[in-house]
Amino acid sequence: GTGDWSSDGVLFRSQTFKLDATGDIAIESGRLVIVSDVQAIKTQLQVRLNLVKGNWFLDLNEGLDYFGSILGKKQVDIELTSQFKQAILSTQGIDKLISFSAVFGDNRQLEVTFKAITVFGMPITDADIRLTI
Repeated sequence: GTGDWSSDGVLFRSQTFKLDATGDIAIESGRLVIVSDVQAIKTQLQVRLNLVKGNWFLDLNEGLDYFGSILGKKQVDIELTSQFKQAILSTQGIDKLISFSAVFGDNRQLEVTFKAITVFGMPITDADIRLTI
């Protein structure tokens, strides 16, 4: 289909399992649901941003170091922003990161906002991603 081509004319196809509102793999009518293209990129980015370093048995170094260098801090530093930016930019199908901000709110909860552009030229923002940490 026409959606298989990236904005620079390169063939790109991405598929993954759809996630439900809780972040679990979606099952509809008893079947796993596959999403593709921009929706697949959003799903892969959501998984990447919610993966805690040390929790994936195939690669304990994969993921964000939430417990070591993110949670419990009182201010945002270069290490924290670098981890998030790297996770976004290294997601297959993300072409560029347009904006990024991370602040700790009054309740010390980390609030991350960003806008990235996919290889299809479509934006993905923090509103598209459910952070569960």
